[in-house]
Amino acid sequence: MPVVSGTANGLLASDVDDHVSTLFSFSLANRKREDSFSIHPIVHWWARERLSSKEAEGLAASALRIIACAINSLQSHNLSTGRQIIQHIRLCDDLCKKKIALGAHYNINEFRDEWFSFGGMYYYHGYSREGEDIWKQALAGYEKALEPDHPNTLGVIQNLGLLYYGHGQVEEAEKI
Repeated sequence: MPVVSGTANGLLASDVDDHVSTLFSFSLANRKREDSFSIHPIVHWWARERLSSKEAEGLAASALRIIACAINSLQSHNLSTGRQIIQHIRLCDDLCKKKIALGAHYNINEFRDEWFSFGGMYYYHGYSREGEDIWKQALAGYEKALEPDHPNTLGVIQNLGLLYYGHGQVEEAEKI
């Protein structure tokens, strides 16, 4: 059964299937379900290293947005799914700091909504320190783009205040 149909970037589906089959034969890919498969991290690394700066920056931005959409579409928080998403957040956050901060097409503060979602995911799953750090990134982005009393800005401030208060840092909570 073919993995891909049609054409992509000038490649025929049969060519893509041949390349994917090669990955399977070297255990560099495995089928998760009938309609999806995962690719070994070394293949991801190799593909990322071949991208131009502009392509890498676009890929990093897309990855951030896709993960935030996945978080925002969750109907309930599942521990297993959350852990998988957190792994992706960490990898994409690191990639974005390397690729987007240096790029000319995006401003790192454009991703304030994504940082807000990521902070919530970290906090929900018990990673308060990471949640705090990423909420601070979101707050910096909101403060640059929006008014101080904008609901989104206030939402991050509220989350940080509750985090500090929950850790007994009452003075820090009041300060924020």
